[in-house]
Amino acid sequence: TAKLTAEQEAKLEAEFKKSTARIDRTDVKYALDKTLSKAEELLKSSSEWIVGLGRQAKMLFTMLKSWWSEEYDLPWGTVAAITTALLYFVNPIDLVPDFIPLIGFLDDLAIIAICVKAIQADLRKYAEAKNIDLKALGL
Repeated sequence: TAKLTAEQEAKLEAEFKKSTARIDRTDVKYALDKTLSKAEELLKSSSEWIVGLGRQAKMLFTMLKSWWSEEYDLPWGTVAAITTALLYFVNPIDLVPDFIPLIGFLDDLAIIAICVKAIQADLRKYAEAKNIDLKALGL
């Protein structure tokens, strides 16, 4: 399986942190409008890790949507982190463009992992509250 270099991962993490600080409600709305269709598209892949990426993106989408519809309260930092990850996920032109077969999603997977690590505690609380099995999603 192909992997990003440590340098690429460090660059992504730095960009993630910088972008998270600039998120606003308009960005949240855009991420909610664009994410679900791309995540659903990945769920149809024949590659298991791409399906896993789709599941994880869909989980973050669901969490963000719960916050947006005011059915679940999240700290703004968590909302901004999820939004940053999902905006990166829906952008086809990123560190490794999505149109490159299979490896085009490596950076998206890395961004989702960076986000999940950053919001770990809130993700666990949300999963418990909503009775979601994070292990089944590869989280």
